Amino acid sequence: MANARLHNLQREIDGIQKDVKVRKALRLEPYPTFTAEFIMEVLVPEWAQLFLQKNAGYGEMHRDLGEAAQYVDIHRKVMKLRRALWEGKDIGPESTEEVIKDLIGHLFLTLELIRNTEMTADENHNAEQQTSPSNQDTSGAR
Repeated sequence: MANARLHNLQREIDGIQKDVKVRKALRLEPYPTFTAEFIMEVLVPEWAQLFLQKNAGYGEMHRDLGEAAQYVDIHRKVMKLRRALWEGKDIGPESTEEVIKDLIGHLFLTLELIRNTEMTADENHNAEQQTSPSNQDTSGAR
């Protein structure tokens, strides 16, 4: 057990060393708690690395069906977590950690879709305002 724990700690240290750029970008020191430091220094870089790997494979596929489809993906991951964490059941080949990281990814993809939808709506509204007859000079004066 001690060897496994040491191996896991070494893997975390190796991951941190590989993700120096991500850590520097997210540096919010001083951290208010050990938990905040662990999340920002260990878990966020691990998640970012996994997300980038998966995103390279999936590309912009999350846009195909939009926010509603993201809800389905989120629900599917939450149900897996329920089986693993609440019911103590096997969830197949994915680890509980991977399911949690995937869930975080789907939540961020959903936020990105919502914000881009809002920005596009604002841009369209502004463009309509600029081209509407009420905003055009109809007096003939130049």
